[in-house]
Amino acid sequence: MFQSKSNQQSFGQKLQFISILRIFSALLIFMCHAVQISGQPIIISTANFFSIGVQIFFVLSALCFGLQGDIKNPLKWYGKRIKRIYAPYEIFVLVLFIISSLKSKIYPAADWIKLILGVQGARIDILGAEHTWYISSLLICYVLTPLFSFAYGKLCTATKFKKALFAVFWAVLFIFSSFIPENAFHIIVPSFFFLIAYFCGRNYSHIKLNKQTAIISAVCLALFGVLRILLSLPLALPDMVYRLSTNISTFGIALSFVFLCAVIFKNFKSNKVIEFFDGISFEFYLYHMMFVFGPAYIHLFKHILPLRAFAIFIISIAAAALMNLVCKLFYTAINKFFRKDMKK
Repeated sequence: MFQSKSNQQSFGQKLQFISILRIFSALLIFMCHAVQISGQPIIISTANFFSIGVQIFFVLSALCFGLQGDIKNPLKWYGKRIKRIYAPYEIFVLVLFIISSLKSKIYPAADWIKLILGVQGARIDILGAEHTWYISSLLICYVLTPLFSFAYGKLCTATKFKKALFAVFWAVLFIFSSFIPENAFHIIVPSFFFLIAYFCGRNYSHIKLNKQTAIISAVCLALFGVLRILLSLPLALPDMVYRLSTNISTFGIALSFVFLCAVIFKNFKSNKVIEFFDGISFEFYLYHMMFVFGPAYIHLFKHILPLRAFAIFIISIAAAALMNLVCKLFYTAINKFFRKDMKK
């Protein structure tokens, strides 16, 4: 399984299929939240299906990092990640604060500070920011990724026994994580699966994207899907078993789906439209909740869910495109400032 050879050559090619999946994941997350405004239990229940978009995002991030190969300079790597995430995120928090203030939505200063730092965890009481638990969880994965890279390098030359010992150790940690409080568990648990997806990325060049891989992925997708459906039934399961099983099935669905799509779209060629929507996918994720439940709540077509969801969707895309442009201008201004400062 463990190959020390970097996969830099295939990284650019695979990004094209990853782009279309990122867009699809953003749409799933949007639908997860949009159906919850219907007020109808049957429609709201479909949110469990659409929520898989978050896990697909985690898998795609881990695969991308794995495809990039060894992390030789962790500090430089952290700097790039912070630049990519924190600038759009902090601008979002600022916009949310301004709109909330204008709407007389007052929240404790401590909640805003936690939101600014990205340490809000799974419980967020600020309307329009409920979905940002993902940022807290993603930051944990970012912190751990250089360690994953180091572990991968060591495992490349390790004996089979040591590899098996590492797998057992990781599984035991995962099991024991189910005993921590639910809010903390919800934030920490993605990192366990992030490691698996990262290792898959490091070995991506050795995975044959053929009919056999597609069949295996489809079968795994079906099995994990059935498990997820069974877990949605009113079964008398211990809390620990339910927590672990739910996360295993959800991640299994996400990883299986990604590899199935990798085969289906292996010859996919990107275009300007795909690049545009992929480029604003993170901003779309950040801002859409502001219009679904947040202070910029959309009242259009209040009693016609499809039209209302479509209106929110269009407005969210416009906001994402605008704020993506703002971020680019911000980056340009910062770079110019530092260039002038260096010349002086």
